[in-house]
Amino acid sequence: VGKKTSFQSVSDLKGLRAPTGFKAAPLFNELISAALATKNLTIADTKNVPISALVPSWKALMEGKVDFAIGAYGSGFMKLIAKKLGGIRFISLDDSPAVLAKVSKMLPGADIRTVKPNPKIPGVEVPTKLFHFDYILFAGKHVSDDVVYRVAKAMHQNKKALVASSPMWRGFSAKGMSKDQNGLEYHSGAIKLFKEKGIWKR
Repeated sequence: VGKKTSFQSVSDLKGLRAPTGFKAAPLFNELISAALATKNLTIADTKNVPISALVPSWKALMEGKVDFAIGAYGSGFMKLIAKKLGGIRFISLDDSPAVLAKVSKMLPGADIRTVKPNPKIPGVEVPTKLFHFDYILFAGKHVSDDVVYRVAKAMHQNKKALVASSPMWRGFSAKGMSKDQNGLEYHSGAIKLFKEKGIWKR
């Protein structure tokens, strides 16, 4: 939300204009629904503003067409929105056991973690509890083992270069590349790399 607004809690979002629809990226409907659910709200408790995708929702926030949006803290677009609005505020989420259980059902693999204040991260001026989930690189079964192996190896060996390319990579862990993702099947080329590095435990 804009920093100049009075919205401090998810509860404050009731009755506000929310980006909805996301026909080009339906995942974001789930993220907004899960965020609202942390305070027992649903999208029906907001004024729905049809939006096609994530970037249009950010533009709508900057243009005053919606009252809140979702976005990755520290990203370039969040910095742009902060500049346009005179600052932004990420709303801290409830991380009680009951809420975490609810989030786990709505967003398998996601959890809520505390982000510490950082002058390079607009919108986080106090410890703020936000959604965290892994990004997954998908490859079709037709992609050769060699290609997937080389991509996985490049990622495993080059965290510094990845972080330099985007702050989104800060939480990347080479050891965590083989994490169980709720039963999703890993490509055999990736498994080969994981076994070589001793991080494949199943």
